[in-house]
Amino acid sequence: MIRTLESAGLALALLDLFVWLGVVRVYDAKLETAQESLESTRREWQQEKVRVAQLDRIKVKDADDQLDAFLQERVPPRRNSFSHAGRLVARLSKEANVQLNALSYRLNSAKGEQLKWLGMEVSVTGPFPSLLRFMHAVETTSDLLVVRGFSLESGDQGNLELRLTADLYVMP
Repeated sequence: MIRTLESAGLALALLDLFVWLGVVRVYDAKLETAQESLESTRREWQQEKVRVAQLDRIKVKDADDQLDAFLQERVPPRRNSFSHAGRLVARLSKEANVQLNALSYRLNSAKGEQLKWLGMEVSVTGPFPSLLRFMHAVETTSDLLVVRGFSLESGDQGNLELRLTADLYVMP
């Protein structure tokens, strides 16, 4: 009976050893990995705090001045927007050697927007290469103008008609 108890005690000691080796060591390794991850996260957080402090020192006034200069150069005031758009389209159509057939405007009425936009619908007629020059000129103008859509239709005497919708952004 004592031998059985000794065998049972030895078996329990071995079981305890295997449990310690199998469970406790695995969890110790997981704990160590978690602690390393925590330390890494803390270091990254400290580095990000330093970056934020550096960004806080950058002068926002410079960015505001650059934005104001951009708006002054590329966005006309609302009171001049209709005449500015008309002159712009007339100049671009003349430079591209196309005939301006129609030009209509629609000023947006959205409240609280930083910029207003003047919706334009333009119809021009001419040969295909001239229409390409006109489209390129519209897309690359220095004014803040966004082309919303266009369509081409066949016209008289081998010419094509281009119908273009675009938004010209203006100051409120």
